[in-house]
Amino acid sequence: MSVIAEKQPSDPLLVKALRRVTQLDPDKVAALYDDPGFGEQSLEEMILRSGLADAWQIAAAYSSHYRLPFFDPPPCEPLPIDRQVASSIDGDFCLTHHLAPLNVDESHVEVAIRSPDSLKLADEVKRLSGKQMRPMFAAFEVIERLHRCLYGSPTGAVATGSSQVSEASSTQGLAKIEWDAIESGNTDTNREAGKYLRSLIDKAVQAAATRVDVRLDSQACRVFVVTSQGRHELPAPSAGWVPIIQSQAAGLRGVHTPSGYRSIEVEQRRNDRCRELHLRFA
Repeated sequence: MSVIAEKQPSDPLLVKALRRVTQLDPDKVAALYDDPGFGEQSLEEMILRSGLADAWQIAAAYSSHYRLPFFDPPPCEPLPIDRQVASSIDGDFCLTHHLAPLNVDESHVEVAIRSPDSLKLADEVKRLSGKQMRPMFAAFEVIERLHRCLYGSPTGAVATGSSQVSEASSTQGLAKIEWDAIESGNTDTNREAGKYLRSLIDKAVQAAATRVDVRLDSQACRVFVVTSQGRHELPAPSAGWVPIIQSQAAGLRGVHTPSGYRSIEVEQRRNDRCRELHLRFA
């Protein structure tokens, strides 16, 4: 009795491109093809939801396949753009089509895109800007970060300016946190420690971080921010500030960042060897 093996579907372009830049889990690939929504839902969203690849791997795969640059700025450093670039293309157009201008010269406008579908918008970009589009792929989270910097928020009104973008420029500070109360204290140390904590959280929100870890032991103080790209070390505060920062962080429990959907959970640990502070963004 002959057995006819069930034919495995051929890989779509994105899966083929991903195979060239990373090793894919065979079980997750099979589960993707068995999903009832396969062929009907967005393949990118299905891949992200399944854990087969992350947004950076998808952008890198598209970049490699189409032989276009990959825009991947460090998550905890200022974006290498000037806010003047926001006026080069209509902001509503950029927000609607999930793209963002990066740089402009006499004849071209560099544009970060998340999907090959945006390549079809080259004529529209030329009509709006008067320049040829020079596309480069970027992860969706990076484009959202660009939108926050250039336009105030992913869904906010368009705002332009001439100043260089900094880590805190898109968050405008964490307005809903009563920082005056948190930074209370009649010593310079209290105030400086509070400013450090505020800056640290501004950077974490800017980088779309999921967690911030502060650890102080007998050797040194170290600070890490955790994003979907991995764990990144930041400049640490003075060791003497850590107990003050821990005390001030207690006032952050449950507060919401300006984006409206990220709240802060605070976990603190202390023993004979070290102090730890963990801020989680839910």
